[in-house]
Parts: sequence; structure tokens; C-alpha cells
Amino acid sequence: MKSYIISTLCLLLALSLTSCLKPPPTAEELKLQEETELAQRMNEQYPFSYEASAVNTYRYEDNHRLYGLGDDWVYFSSSKDDKNWICRSRLDGSDKTWIASLEYPRDAQWFSVYGEWIFFLEFAAPKSKWGRIYRMKQDGTQKTPKEEIYANNLYLQDGWLYYTRYGAVGRMRPDGSAHEIILEMDGIYQSFLAEDWLYVSVARGGDGYVILAPLDLYRVHISGSPVIQLDNEELDPTEIQVSGEWVYFRNRLKDEKLYRVSIEGRTLENLFENHSFTFSDGNSFTIIGDWIVYTQQKQYHHPLVVYRMLTDGSYVEMITNTLPDPLNMSTSPTLLNRGYLSIMESIGVDNDDIGKTQLTLYKLDNEGQLHTITSLEADYYIDPLAFHENGLIYSFSSKGDSGIRWISLDQD
Repeated sequence: MKSYIISTLCLLLALSLTSCLKPPPTAEELKLQEETELAQRMNEQYPFSYEASAVNTYRYEDNHRLYGLGDDWVYFSSSKDDKNWICRSRLDGSDKTWIASLEYPRDAQWFSVYGEWIFFLEFAAPKSKWGRIYRMKQDGTQKTPKEEIYANNLYLQDGWLYYTRYGAVGRMRPDGSAHEIILEMDGIYQSFLAEDWLYVSVARGGDGYVILAPLDLYRVHISGSPVIQLDNEELDPTEIQVSGEWVYFRNRLKDEKLYRVSIEGRTLENLFENHSFTFSDGNSFTIIGDWIVYTQQKQYHHPLVVYRMLTDGSYVEMITNTLPDPLNMSTSPTLLNRGYLSIMESIGVDNDDIGKTQLTLYKLDNEGQLHTITSLEADYYIDPLAFHENGLIYSFSSKGDSGIRWISLDQD
């Protein structure tokens, strides 16, 4: 018993001496520990998930101009025999039908489907800014202009067709029973709907054609009142997103930083003010719950790094820096909002000297791990457009075929 006590005391003495001899943590180790503890507190207080958000986010998405969905059909424009056509097909590409031809070089965009009709804008040329509003039966008959209205977008909500034209934002009933002008102002550039409010960008002193002119941002109720100006500095609010009581936008004209302004227009904040972050053409952002997820790229052709920041700009954390080094990586808000990113690459040249294009879709999970989901190929181009049900809608163009497709993203 005496020997056992002595052995125990010796062991305790040895452990005590080992603890005394252990060097204190370095400044770097202490900093890492503090950052880890802070990250844990942030994640507990503000849970993060790509799968769900307590706050709806609205954004201007002009990719929807390329197609319209109705029942089991998708409507889009395509080319055949040196003419542009309005087509429809199933989302898997089957039953493609050329339902109406357009006078070359006219083009059709911004398809909306309502009842037995499709509504669209017909542009005088592919790069024209203003298109005339038409409606047409889904079988291609009874193509009729809707009054003398030339617009640059057209979208359907709650039984109204909304459009933006030079100098005005308006809406009409699809059956023609009512037509209202919501806002009249010189230089209106674009608008989009967030519930019952329109967010309108207006070129200051311009004619609405100059994309990089200083833009004022307005918020107007669909009834036409009130009209609220949301900023009064030299700002260019592009890539607008609305979430909760704030409007977030990239300021292309002033400093390429991320701003937010209250929906009442009284508070303007530069969320990158205390950071070296700026946006470039390859970067984008999206709002997910209490977080802003955005990408940064140090130099062209360098891999993108994905960050997240609390929506008030108070905390920044890197999600991942393991993305591949791409030729062309897409970080549209539509993809980023679901945790997806895509890489576009040329994969060789065939006998007709046409380099095939391959688009690889990646998914970031909530822990920042990167997963390869699928790869798509086309001869000329391929472009992810929007999510629909459990899959992705994309446009493509290949030799002898072009159109809109849907691919399931369900993972077994």
C-alpha cells in the first residue's frame, strides 16, 4: 500500500512537471483560437444553410428573358433557315415545334405564358434595346401586337403583365381589360418586382440607353404611390437584391463595393468600407438568411474564393478557397443562392474547327466542401438560367440544334 501511494505521488509530480514545461501558446495560436471561438458563436447565433432562408430575397434576373414556362412546355426563340422562330418543346427537348417565324433579323424574348396565350417582346434586331409587346396563341396563331408599346422587359405577376419602357413603368391585364402607367420618369433603365413594390433604376440626365451612367434608385408601390428615392449620392446601383428591410447592390460607378440602403431610403451603408474587398466582372453576391455570400478573385484566371458576411457587414468568414483554377467561372446570384458555381471550358476542336464548350456544375455544402454535380456539353455555348423544381434550366447552341433544356439535380 505504501509503495502504491509513493507511485501515485511520483506520477502526479511527473504530470505537474510536464505541464510546467509546456510552452505557452503563441500569438498566432491565440489568434486562431479566438477566431475559431468567434466563428462558433456566429454559427450558433446565425445558423447558415443553402437549403432554407427565413427571409425571401428578390433580385433582377434578366436571364428569364430567354424563355417562358407553361404547363409542360417551354417557349423560346431559335434559328432555322436564316430566320428566327418562336419555338416550344418539352423540358427534355422532345416535341420541339417551330410555331411562328419572325422577320429576320428580328428576335423574341421575355416570354410569359397566361392561359392559352403567350406574351413576348419582338425586337427589331438581336441587339435592339426596345421590343414591341405581342401576344399569340400557344399554337402560333393569332399573333397580335398589344398596343403601341416598346419595352425592354416583360413579366407576369398576379394576373398583370408588367413592362418597362423608355420613360415609364406600366402594367396591363392580359385580356386587355385594363392598362395603367405606374411611374413616368425620363431615363428609366430597368425595373423588377418584389411583392407589391417596384424597384426602378433611372439614368440621371440620360435617355435610358447608357448602362454605366449614374443611376438613381427608386421604390414605388404598384398602385403608383408612394415613390421613394433610395439614394442621393454618386452611385450606380447594379445587381440589385432586396431582402427584408434593405436593398443591396454593387456600386459599379463609384468604387465597385457592396452597399445597402434601407427600403425607406434614409440609411446608406458601405458594407465593404472596412475591408479591401471590391467586385470585378467575375464576382457576384447573394443574400441567404442573415448572410451575404459573395466571391472574390485576386487576379484574372486566379481561383475564386467564396466568403460570407453578416448582412450588416459586421463579420466576415471564408467559406472555401478550394475552387479549381478556371478559364471562365460563373457566379451568378441565381446559382450562388443555391450554393452552386459553374466553370466553362473549351474541350478541343473538331473537324469543323468548332471548339466544344463544357460546363461543369459544382455545389458547395453548408460546411464549405466542394462537390462536382454534373457536366454539360455544347458546340457553341451553354448557359445556366434558373432553377425549376428539383433541376436546372439552361440554354445551349450546337450544330443543328439549339434551345432550352432542364436537367435534374437530384443526388442519390
